[in-house]
Amino acid sequence: MANSERHAYSVKRQFVWASIGRIAAALIQAVTVVVLARHAAPKEFGIFAAAYGAVIVAQALIDMGLSTLTIKERSRSRNSPIVWNALRLNGRITLIAVLSGVTLCIVLAISTGTPSLIFIPYVIWAVAERNGDAWLTISFADGDANINMTNLILRRLMTLAGLMLLIAFGTAPVVAFGLAAATASVCSLVFARLYIRRRILPTAAVPTRAILRLSFPFWFNSVAGQLRNLDALIVGAVAGTTHAGLYGAGARITGPLRLLPDALAAALLPAASRDSFRVSPKLIRQMALFALLATVIGLGGVMIAPLVVHHLLGTAYAGAELVIQLAIVGLPFASLVALLAAILQGIGKQSFVAGIAFAATVTCLCAVAIGALLGAAVGAMIGYCVSTVLHAAVLSVKVNAVARDAREPVAGHHSSTARRGSAS
Repeated sequence: MANSERHAYSVKRQFVWASIGRIAAALIQAVTVVVLARHAAPKEFGIFAAAYGAVIVAQALIDMGLSTLTIKERSRSRNSPIVWNALRLNGRITLIAVLSGVTLCIVLAISTGTPSLIFIPYVIWAVAERNGDAWLTISFADGDANINMTNLILRRLMTLAGLMLLIAFGTAPVVAFGLAAATASVCSLVFARLYIRRRILPTAAVPTRAILRLSFPFWFNSVAGQLRNLDALIVGAVAGTTHAGLYGAGARITGPLRLLPDALAAALLPAASRDSFRVSPKLIRQMALFALLATVIGLGGVMIAPLVVHHLLGTAYAGAELVIQLAIVGLPFASLVALLAAILQGIGKQSFVAGIAFAATVTCLCAVAIGALLGAAVGAMIGYCVSTVLHAAVLSVKVNAVARDAREPVAGHHSSTARRGSAS
């Protein structure tokens, strides 16, 4: 009997595994970047950073929201035909993406003479990692986050080991990382497909257009979130590169503090997708308690921020002290956004979540631009935090509205798949 059939889905168990896995993977990734930076010249590292950012954005684009749709549908029904067809569609998109990416690298190398062939491994890394993760959403939805997190940690360790080995043999650092990451991701993909094929069976075909219609809100929400990464670029355009650096220090350094809330949000989505889930007053109280606890921890972070800036970044970043403190103040609200969005997506409100995410991103970037114009890096961070608070407030109002109807069946759970996909 499969492990997923031996135990009921546990948010606590999933949260623990997701937290451990993400923290460990983040630490390994940090060591990998440090190793790369120590062996690469600043110009080479800049090339890597640009390629790395392109991979992150590309993965969000080519996923098309299919991974989140797969988790939701598998959690709702183990035999949903949407699951198998979403994985097949993801595979076709992956094939098109890798062929297009490799062709582009070759064309650029021939037409411009630039060494773009070194990015072919980055293309393979991006698509193989995303497709492997898409298949492993099945184990996560089944309550076996330990499989996903173990795979993630081993993939990061394999990348680090491969990087160090290739550098030792004289391979250029940027090339070495691409080759190591591509190899690790392909191995991860092979494992994912072999492991998950034992858990799912082919089902009747579902039209591609129907699948994309269901996945679009998830994809739209993901892309809207990625567009927020343009904030530092906007600050640089409005207030100059120095203030962009100070703003970026606050925005990026505090990013790892969202690992635990994001892990909890990932664990909540499958639970919220089940027919038995209800947005109860107890859940509302738990969310409020979480926000309060995160606020208290955030205040502690505000107090130690000056020490972190002084000892970690140096005197050159003294102007980032208030920016980092403001970023920490905004973290509880950003965490609340992740949790509330996961709940609303699970109960069939994914179109609402996507629409609000897009509106929140536009508001955020405009607020950052206005803040940078009026108050440089500090003003930009204030604008970012205000937009995050507004985003959390809108989602909170929606969740509370659903909670008031908790004694009634949640809209979307017992309707047709098409209606669930368009619920708002």
